Amino acid sequence: MIRINSRGLTVSTRRFQTLSKIGSTLKTKEDIRNALNSPVWSLKELISSNEKDMKSVEVSAKTINKVLKLSAFDTNITAEQEKSLVSALSAQMVFIKHLYENDEKSDSVVEENDTHFRLIASDHNPGEPLTLKQLLAQIEELPEKVDPAKGETQGSFNVANMNPRNRPFATIRSKQG
Repeated sequence: MIRINSRGLTVSTRRFQTLSKIGSTLKTKEDIRNALNSPVWSLKELISSNEKDMKSVEVSAKTINKVLKLSAFDTNITAEQEKSLVSALSAQMVFIKHLYENDEKSDSVVEENDTHFRLIASDHNPGEPLTLKQLLAQIEELPEKVDPAKGETQGSFNVANMNPRNRPFATIRSKQG
């Protein structure tokens, strides 16, 4: 609460605190370890995907092979492993589809989100490495570089002018008075 009186502005605050107990009290390290290691929810409970939803998503062996290659995993898998991966990827795609379909605020369709979610090999190509000479040249050019986007102007800051004795360090003093 803020009050204005003859002595000026008075500010007073009140503190509100509420406590409630959730679950049993954890007394030992073993109790804490067990509580942290036990799952409290799963995607299967949140979204029950039926066979109709799973069949609406088409995942081929070619897609699984491509995902494995992009992930740098071994592509030599058994038919059982492939079936398991197809099932897992289908469930994930049904989950993502569920998120988009139930988003009432968004009028966009799933295909319009390609700008946000993309996997292009060129995104992961590193640039050319710098040589020592190039790095030293960049360091030498640094004092002359001015970035107007940061509000810098040419000659706006010079460390040598801050110290009247022109020593290679700066001394900052507060204003007297």
